[in-house]
Amino acid sequence: MDDRLHARPLLTPAQERDQVILDAAAARRAVGEKVRALRGAEDGRLRIYTKAEAGPAWSRSSSSRAVFALSGQLVLFAIISAILALMVVMAVRFDGSEQGAIFVGVFVVGAVWVATAVIVIRSIIAARLRRRSGLPAPRPNSDHL
Repeated sequence: MDDRLHARPLLTPAQERDQVILDAAAARRAVGEKVRALRGAEDGRLRIYTKAEAGPAWSRSSSSRAVFALSGQLVLFAIISAILALMVVMAVRFDGSEQGAIFVGVFVVGAVWVATAVIVIRSIIAARLRRRSGLPAPRPNSDHL
């Protein structure tokens, strides 16, 4: 049998370091832990994050328009809150026969507000957990496992 088929390719030191992290993450996943190897946003090094530590970066997003930074999420939450308040004021002051359409709008904006509030809360919790464990914020869509 030809031994060249089973030879491991030469890896750079960075690739070897990444392979060690990937192996450690695979071992933790094998025992049932929910972990993922993500790159840090500051230095690009591969690290192991739990779901709670990763926050919104845990979800794989194909959109380039996703907001992952906590400051951006807070601005988005403030804008949606203002829109919801405006919609509620319009629904209360409107006396027309088409009032049902306004309430549908209030319901839809309210649902978006709740979803945004959940994401912001998850982001705040994740930032606190990362600060406690000394991990940088993960880079979105950089998962390897």
